[in-house]
Amino acid sequence: MLTSILSCSKPSEEIVINHPKEVRSTPNILFVIADDQSFPHCSAYGNSFVKTPAFDYIASQGCLFQNAYVTSPGSSPSRASILSGMYPWQIKEAGTHCSYFPKDIVCYTDILTANGYNVGYTGKGWAPGDCKERGVNPAGKAFNKKKLTPPYSGISNIDYVENFKLFYQDSDKKQPFCFWVGFNEPHRGFERRADALYFVYQLVNYYLYFIFIICLIINLLIFCILIIYLYFCCIEFKQK
Repeated sequence: MLTSILSCSKPSEEIVINHPKEVRSTPNILFVIADDQSFPHCSAYGNSFVKTPAFDYIASQGCLFQNAYVTSPGSSPSRASILSGMYPWQIKEAGTHCSYFPKDIVCYTDILTANGYNVGYTGKGWAPGDCKERGVNPAGKAFNKKKLTPPYSGISNIDYVENFKLFYQDSDKKQPFCFWVGFNEPHRGFERRADALYFVYQLVNYYLYFIFIICLIINLLIFCILIIYLYFCCIEFKQK
């Protein structure tokens, strides 16, 4: 059984894929990577203001590393190292940020594909950079067609869960798969107070704005009435 960790809801609410009970010699691989997430920002590490129950569940069932390092602070060279298993200085242009990925760099996805795996990805694969020379992204075939309405600005409209479902539905169930889930978050601009309290704050603001407009209209009506009244008073005064 493979349980996806594609959201911050409880794992039991996510996709469950049932396989034969015997151990497979070619296991399915689900690789999940966040973009620009600092290492302490998971509740499994004791963070009190970031809640990551799905991550915590996986950590409790497996290994939670306390000392792990990437090969580069840049996005594309770091991802190129993950895919190739080599340091940035060993992989030519792929070892620089926002460059291009030479086709002669062998990735684990190439090896898995050659050994019968169905390989794909959703979200951010190897990026940013140019990988047209390879034909497809080094992370695999793209599955980004399924979209959603983001709850806040700055969040990607790619529906990671539905795209994984699409990949799995299109797969030969006898064929092992390797799927890369590249979250674009939390590398984004953040809304000010993008939470329930902010919603209440906005609601009160709109209410006060509405009251202000009503009061303004009433004041304008009173002003107009006074002008009309003064006009007739002037006419009456002249007649006398």
